[in-house]
Amino acid sequence: MKLSLSLLAFYTLLHLTAFSQETVTLEVSKNRIIKDVYTLASDSLEGRKFTQEGHVKTVKYIENEFRKAGLKEASTEFGYIQQVPVTLAITGTTILTLGDKKLYNMSNISFASQLPVNEEMNLPVKFIGWEKDYTKNSGADTALHIFAKTVQDAVSKMNTLNAATGAEFFVLTLGTRNVKNTNLFYKESLAAKPSYPKGVFNMGTNNQKWLLNYLPVDNMSLKVLVSQQPDLKLIYGNELGRALERMAKSGKTTLKFKKQPTSIIDLNIAYPAKDTSFYDKNIIGYIEGTDLKDEYIVLGAHYDHLGSKGSDIFYGADDNASGTATIMELARVLSMAKQQGVEFRRSIVFIAFCAEETGLNGSIYYANNPVFPIEKTVLMINFDMVGRPDAKPELGARVFALTYNMRRMATMKNLSKIDKQMDNFGFSTSMSTKDRILYRFGSDHNPFVKKHVPSLVFTTSTHSDYHKVTDTPEKINYSNMASLVKATAVLIIEAANEPKGFSNKKK
Repeated sequence: MKLSLSLLAFYTLLHLTAFSQETVTLEVSKNRIIKDVYTLASDSLEGRKFTQEGHVKTVKYIENEFRKAGLKEASTEFGYIQQVPVTLAITGTTILTLGDKKLYNMSNISFASQLPVNEEMNLPVKFIGWEKDYTKNSGADTALHIFAKTVQDAVSKMNTLNAATGAEFFVLTLGTRNVKNTNLFYKESLAAKPSYPKGVFNMGTNNQKWLLNYLPVDNMSLKVLVSQQPDLKLIYGNELGRALERMAKSGKTTLKFKKQPTSIIDLNIAYPAKDTSFYDKNIIGYIEGTDLKDEYIVLGAHYDHLGSKGSDIFYGADDNASGTATIMELARVLSMAKQQGVEFRRSIVFIAFCAEETGLNGSIYYANNPVFPIEKTVLMINFDMVGRPDAKPELGARVFALTYNMRRMATMKNLSKIDKQMDNFGFSTSMSTKDRILYRFGSDHNPFVKKHVPSLVFTTSTHSDYHKVTDTPEKINYSNMASLVKATAVLIIEAANEPKGFSNKKK
């Protein structure tokens, strides 16, 4: 999307007279906010999903803007980037062609090997089923098709066959209940998704054991394809296939063969054999305080979204390019304030969180591995979807303000005072019960709330474009965002300098 930014250049002047300091004039740039949202919600950033190239570009963009704003790096060890460990299986693509039907891994089949396989093959298959006499089977150049009740039993059987016949490729059908086969496909699809140390959905464990996790590391030669019981008809023909399917369900040999059934299957395998650790990224910078610099105010917003699927891009302009753009503009404005002599007794920390959409994983990781002590964090302000007040006509005010671990009335009194300074910009707490529940548990302040940190959330809430490809930047109310930056800048400066400590914390 292209936009002539010169037509939309706009500065709001913010006059500060507080704590016996001289009047300071700051610039809140609507132009910069527009540029940030349009960049974050652009085609080239592809919806900002981890593992997609647009995510890498997003991290670089935010890191660069933090640097240009003058924020200090969060750590001399890792700079602006807190690495968040992620495990996911790289399962590749396996296609099994049976007649005019194509079957795919993670959906209809599963393939695994301890070594990479990249090959197109017409593979001869010899049926063994439940048979226990291995010595008469030769399989060095043939896939042996076995039945087993569990994957563990199958691995034991494959090891024995491998030693006895030299066979390396096996087709496996788990017998008695076909659901065992389909469960393996499902586990492969789960293993291929990012697993974080601890999150709302994965609860901190990667317990999705898929086919690879069962293969022995002391026998690297095994290559295993798992298929479903109904596929026996496609492999061996309808009549024989039905009989073999009944045999699989019975759990025992029920047919006698003069000659073991054989077939040929077409396979296209691009399998990298990786169960790999990656790193997602929280992006963190800060403005150092003075005499209370070891106390911290955290300003957070998640930058990730749903990515792209085929030609569809989930732009996430409101969710949450708007919140990310807000903390970037606050970084510029508050850095400018410090340069012009405004004092910050407490340090101000800016965090662009990763992996909110997959279960608050970035903020949970930070709360459990804080760069700045969580017990010294006196306030967390979260900006999540702050760009669409027009989608809530009943709002009246321009943004919802939700409080946790805070004295609500005292906080709203402070916000009301700021309202008047901002020409009655407007904060409201009158959110629907559904949205209130969503924001209580489903956004990045939640891990801080659980650590007893006073937390404040600003949002214009959900709308009909939520999590759709239609959440695009031209629908954002940029004037409202600029006003929100003005109002929260005043709030942050007051909270950073309050001489008696943060008074709104619940006792």
